[in-house]
Amino acid sequence: MASSSEYNTIVRQNMNVRPIKFDWSIKGYHVFRLRPHVEIPLNVELEVNNPYDPHAMKVSVPALQHIPQHLHDTVTKDGNPPQRVRHIAGKQVGRVPANLCKAFHLLPTRGYVENITCRYTGEATVSTRPLSHQQFRRRRGNERHDQPGGGADLKCHYVIQIKKEYFEHAMHIIEECVTHEDLQQRLYA
Repeated sequence: MASSSEYNTIVRQNMNVRPIKFDWSIKGYHVFRLRPHVEIPLNVELEVNNPYDPHAMKVSVPALQHIPQHLHDTVTKDGNPPQRVRHIAGKQVGRVPANLCKAFHLLPTRGYVENITCRYTGEATVSTRPLSHQQFRRRRGNERHDQPGGGADLKCHYVIQIKKEYFEHAMHIIEECVTHEDLQQRLYA
């Protein structure tokens, strides 16, 4: 999660919210090829005009003016030229996994949350499944779910600051949108 000290800071700063955390990943590294800085909380926003999913959510780096100045020239990915925070500020780094998109879209729309952020852990993982078995499918019947395999993932924590008075309603939406197995393995409330 945010570390336990970050969690306690969130609770102390705003006694009217109850944060929960999902250990998951940012999808689409193979497309965007941007690696965020671990100290920068990333924005989670609706991806308007996504032709495949009306609930699609994107993960992006905040604008440069919202990033501490001492991080502006920090290298986030080696290369020629190296990728620096100032070069990726304001850009999309990936997408929220399909399993979470509908919940992440409904929660703010209904006014149940203060904020949803993403924190990159610094770990990028590559699928260990053979290429012939890698696949991604957004639909299983009428539901939207990820299937394992296919490309690199950027490991992260999604932190949702739920308004305390709506906590049960918010958790009900999350339970409807995310598989029970994923909730058991990835949710910390």
